Amino acid sequence: FRLKIGNLQFADMVFPMAARISEDTRLSFSSSNLDSTLTVPASHIGTHPIDLPATGLATGTRPYILLSDHPEHIEDSASTVIPAAPVGINGRISKPGETDRYTVTATPGTKLRFNLLARRAGSPLDAVLTIKSSKGAQIGRNDDFQGTSDPGLDITVPNGSESITVEVTDLQNRGGDDFIYHIDIDDISAPLFSIASTLDRFQIPGGSTQTFIVDVTRNGYNGPIDLSLAGLPDCISVSGQQIPAGGIRGLLTLTATAGDPLPAITQLTAAGTGEHANLKAIATVGANSAHYRVQPFLKTDLAISRAEQSPIVTSLTATERELECARGKFLPVTVNLSRIENTAGKIRLRLIASQIQPRKKVKQNNKDVEVDDLDRTLRLAEEPLLTPDIHSHTVNIWVPHDIGLSTWRAAIVAELMSADDKAVVATASTTQLTITPLDAIALELTSPASLEAVAGEGDTGSLTGTITRAAGFDKPITVTLVGLPKGCTAPLMEIAADQTEFTLEVRFAKEAKPAELKNIKLVANAPTDLKPEVQVASNQVNVQIKVIAQP
Repeated sequence: FRLKIGNLQFADMVFPMAARISEDTRLSFSSSNLDSTLTVPASHIGTHPIDLPATGLATGTRPYILLSDHPEHIEDSASTVIPAAPVGINGRISKPGETDRYTVTATPGTKLRFNLLARRAGSPLDAVLTIKSSKGAQIGRNDDFQGTSDPGLDITVPNGSESITVEVTDLQNRGGDDFIYHIDIDDISAPLFSIASTLDRFQIPGGSTQTFIVDVTRNGYNGPIDLSLAGLPDCISVSGQQIPAGGIRGLLTLTATAGDPLPAITQLTAAGTGEHANLKAIATVGANSAHYRVQPFLKTDLAISRAEQSPIVTSLTATERELECARGKFLPVTVNLSRIENTAGKIRLRLIASQIQPRKKVKQNNKDVEVDDLDRTLRLAEEPLLTPDIHSHTVNIWVPHDIGLSTWRAAIVAELMSADDKAVVATASTTQLTITPLDAIALELTSPASLEAVAGEGDTGSLTGTITRAAGFDKPITVTLVGLPKGCTAPLMEIAADQTEFTLEVRFAKEAKPAELKNIKLVANAPTDLKPEVQVASNQVNVQIKVIAQP
């Protein structure tokens, strides 16, 4: 432990614990030997430290204030009406055995999320949260929520209940001036989203570029999401700030000019677009750790700095950053590599992308286990290990045969390896690429979609059509039928790489019984660049077949 002796001033918390960003709110220190009050400092939404008075000798960590963009009710204020979510409540269990009650406006059928902050912020309150309908029926009760030391609840407002009652007590019936809390109430039935990054600190070497992943959880909002980093120094620029509509992963690329190390503490924020521009979120950062449970404000703080010059730099040779490629093809991209003088070690190249890693089940030791599905992964065909004499290299990006036709973001990362090629010494990223997959093949019928097919030998019906290939896709194609009943062999026709028209003759074995076959699919398949057994498929066309006996 550490012992301090002297005329010292300290403050662990402030009351209220939260305030609305657009309103002046007077704060008083709690768990403190300071009697002074202060006004909420102007800042942006999120959790922020408060400076202690300049007089005296301050010690300990600074108290924090949560700034929101919605109403913040304060217990004992003149207002007794608490508006509908989103809203915050700031209160205090001031004496032992006390129960705080609030009536909150609500709409029947809406889903509300309650998150109470107390012990995680330093309050001694061991809170119990109870939610009741306007008729007094208990809807939910909790004292510890999802691994935290504070309570939380998700509830649905019952039919006929135009309001709900929120009750807060101490589990051990204690109370006092320091037993303060904040309740955040959100309407989770309304469109919203949240964002997260596994990194809580990020270094960009001077004169270099780095890229990191941002994950999105969507709830009713599928539009584009704009990302921003407030308060970055001018020496750091950002690209890739928008996650496309429907995307659940984005990439942020940061580039630093050359210069001395320069740190900054920022927050990664996100906003919807258009009519949903009011939807906002602050990213949680870093893996779960014990210090986040006792200092939750750190969960939104992202440390970014310009670091010392990188020993390697990588860039894209071509100026074109928006590329199209047929699914099932390799997309060639040339990368430039440079090193500072006397930098030894090989450089490994890999791809970072906005695609969530696909998984598949395989048998290992007679057990089903999940592994990465590399056949369906947007990645480099191989991760080359380049010797110091190589300054430019062309990599092939595998565009999977079944990847979605939406826009994908990617960047190539260069990793300087140790002398034994086992550890990464330094990294550098290219700027981002935008990759739009295209349908490799598409078929269209020029004949009617219904026909009569003979069971046995003799004249029979056929399906005639055309094949359209995406630019650069030059594989032979097989046209066939899927969905046929058991015992009916599917006809096959191969179309050479330079052909675009087909006529598929349809007949069945003489043993086939007369029948009306509906919802049969005409489809085309072709091998991919990856390997012959991984095939790309065309669109499917419904056809109807009448099986007739041999005349």
